[in-house]
Amino acid sequence: GDGHTAVRPYEFFKNYPINLFWFGSDLRIISANEQNKDLLGCRILKIGGKSVKDAQKLIQELIPAKESPTFIQSWSQALLRKAEILAALKISNKLDQVTITVEDAKGNRKKKTLFVNSSNDKLISAYTPVPLFLKYPDKALWYEWLPGSKTTLYLNFENYPGWNLLK
Repeated sequence: GDGHTAVRPYEFFKNYPINLFWFGSDLRIISANEQNKDLLGCRILKIGGKSVKDAQKLIQELIPAKESPTFIQSWSQALLRKAEILAALKISNKLDQVTITVEDAKGNRKKKTLFVNSSNDKLISAYTPVPLFLKYPDKALWYEWLPGSKTTLYLNFENYPGWNLLK
């Protein structure tokens, strides 16, 4: 019942080579490595043998309680790309690969098997230019003046800098 007490070993887990983002109730692929760039912008229908709704329900058991719906969505989109989590929750039946079913903008559906991103391939964004909130995904806290403005500052606060003492 405490939203701020948790063990979070997730950063040590392996990722699949995609990033996800919730657009309302649609989970879409917003970045992917070169081998999976055909998935950019696609809506995920299934992860492993589970619907996105069922997979998210399982993932929610790992997210601290008493949090806002936005917090839950944010965490779930990050955790749904973690190989160990998908395998442990039986969303995937293998530790190093998962098959997803997606739908593109034209309504075409396809299945694709993703493999763990062991080489840490650079991910290609579905956006050009990249939106400000995605500009520096590895920085916990950053800011910049909006282009052409001397009065509007954009501040991106992901978490407290240095909160992770293990790095």
